[in-house]
Amino acid sequence: MINQTPEFFIKPVLDVFKIEPLEKNSSLWNNKNISILPHISALTNIKTASNIIANNIIRYYADKKTPLFIDKKLGY
Repeated sequence: MINQTPEFFIKPVLDVFKIEPLEKNSSLWNNKNISILPHISALTNIKTASNIIANNIIRYYADKKTPLFIDKKLGY
């Protein structure tokens, strides 16, 4: 599925894997059809979370970049 995602669809965002952290040699790291976020849990403040999401969407549409939440050297 992730290798067949058409460009006009929103990319799937993955944050849970069978083995965590995601293995360094996983092909998912270099797959341009998905986004990988760290698997974290915490209480969510709806107002601050919605502001962060909205700003990230605006930033993505402005320059096609998202904030870097992943440290590939750490593996998450």
